[in-house]
Amino acid sequence: MKRGQAFDTMMLVISVIVAVAILAILLNFLNVKLPGSDAKSDINSLMSKVHSAGYGLELKDKVVFSTTDAIYRADAIKGLPISIDNVDFACVSGSPCSAESDPLTVSSSSIVGHQSIEMVVGVCVKSESGKYVVAVGQSVGPVREYASSSCGLS
Repeated sequence: MKRGQAFDTMMLVISVIVAVAILAILLNFLNVKLPGSDAKSDINSLMSKVHSAGYGLELKDKVVFSTTDAIYRADAIKGLPISIDNVDFACVSGSPCSAESDPLTVSSSSIVGHQSIEMVVGVCVKSESGKYVVAVGQSVGPVREYASSSCGLS
């Protein structure tokens, strides 16, 4: 019995799907960072989501900060109609981002990287004042708690 063209086409499609799945697993296993995924763009994306909703809290786990990162208020609001004065950065208590020797230094106006580190970032807005808070910490629970209380969501 001879196989037709449809059989060969389906085999090709299945092969491509399997190859893409294997590539995704390998990239995840090797912890390869895809282009366009950096701390600046992640924070800006979270700001955009919260701004669009007009309220609430957005969290992102495993945001990679590198030694070359210097993120300022203008970077966080790039492309958004938000005043620089309405954005504050904060380090969640107990996270390695408050002392000069820590991998990150977080002040109310900037985040500066000294070493590569993976952190959790939370962005929320205080609906009554329009003030945005960008909280940085090591785990989701404390970041969610800090951001919720800072923005009066709890």
